[in-house]
Amino acid sequence: MADTRAQLESSGFTFENLLDFVASVGELEKEGDEARGYRVRGTVPLGGGNLLPMYAIHESGEYKILAYAEDLRHKP
Repeated sequence: MADTRAQLESSGFTFENLLDFVASVGELEKEGDEARGYRVRGTVPLGGGNLLPMYAIHESGEYKILAYAEDLRHKP
């Protein structure tokens, strides 16, 4: 995933752009609540598979992605 991220960013397509695109064509499911945040999982149509879970909170009137599963693997 890190190699793909670097390739996208070198072409001007950020990882956040990719998340926006996938969210617009995929199906998302959330677990959690406003007070503690959400774990968001999803699938991509046409054989794209499952998305890595993302973790989001609602803050200052908008939703913010705090991390996605790959980030969490690198933290102690």
